[in-house]
Amino acid sequence: MDALRTELVELGRYAKLHFEREERVALEVGYNDVNRLHDSHDRLKLALRLRYAELAGTLDDAKVEGFVSFLRTWLIDHVIKEDMQLKPWIQGAERRRGRPANEPLRYMVRPL
Repeated sequence: MDALRTELVELGRYAKLHFEREERVALEVGYNDVNRLHDSHDRLKLALRLRYAELAGTLDDAKVEGFVSFLRTWLIDHVIKEDMQLKPWIQGAERRRGRPANEPLRYMVRPL
């Protein structure tokens, strides 16, 4: 249980840094829905804190399944559906900088 809590704290730290970086990129590329993206991130951070609180105490199958479901939803609904909306904006910014369309997107791989 302590290892799980430690990993959840680390996930929270990573999420915070990731969301901040993603919002900076969104602003840099002129993404037109940065406020919605920020609100979505705030909801995910709150949900993560709530899930962490739910996992306090005794772990049971229902708590673990609830957390797995949350992670699955995060992956599908946020990363695949929402984050992918940034892709054309990032590609447009890369093209404006003279970067060929077939090269990897620098915005997604550059260090913080």
